[in-house]
Amino acid sequence: MIKKCAVVTLAVLLAFCAADARKRKPKSGKVVDNVYQDADHGFGLTFPKNWNSKTHKGDGIIRLTLVQKDFKPDSLFNRGWNEMTFEPLASHPLIELWILQTQLEPKNVFDSLLEPESKSKWRKHLFATIQPAYTDAVFTEITGGSYKRIKDGPLKGLSWRGTFEYIRVDWGFQIPMGVHLTCLRFGGKEMLVVVSRSEPEYLDGVVKVVESILESLKLPETDG
Repeated sequence: MIKKCAVVTLAVLLAFCAADARKRKPKSGKVVDNVYQDADHGFGLTFPKNWNSKTHKGDGIIRLTLVQKDFKPDSLFNRGWNEMTFEPLASHPLIELWILQTQLEPKNVFDSLLEPESKSKWRKHLFATIQPAYTDAVFTEITGGSYKRIKDGPLKGLSWRGTFEYIRVDWGFQIPMGVHLTCLRFGGKEMLVVVSRSEPEYLDGVVKVVESILESLKLPETDG
């Protein structure tokens, strides 16, 4: 009887450990002293100290999220305010790094992200990332988009900059959200995508941070 109980107890413990291991899925990478090292794709990069970082599940397309932690909108910023502190309410600048498994050209990737008729799951990720801080904001259209070819650096590709327009349902006025996308060929079947968003007034500064991050990019060594 004692032996049977011991076997049952061991089986329960093993099942619990297996379930716990499934819950603790590997992360996309690790951050040490503002340096991110990707666990699966071998690249590393450095980001500014005034940005908070978050890694994600290792099997997802989103590898790293950065949010500016010392962001304070100008006192004249008037698209909304925090009802508790009465300070201007704004979306903190945000940067996400994705790795897409695709052989599409950068322009085709942008089409899947930006075209209204696109049913791509990438587009759903994009809109979840760009959503403004205002809970009543509803997307209406994309305006002012322009492309720029990226020729310098270890990776070649394309960037896009434009505005996602939202409307605040409770207030009835437009909310523009500045968006910058970078799409770089990373290996034969992978694409490195950098998604950036902020209030339009602050997008220039965010783009400079993206450029500094890409300049710091260290690619995995290849044989030969």
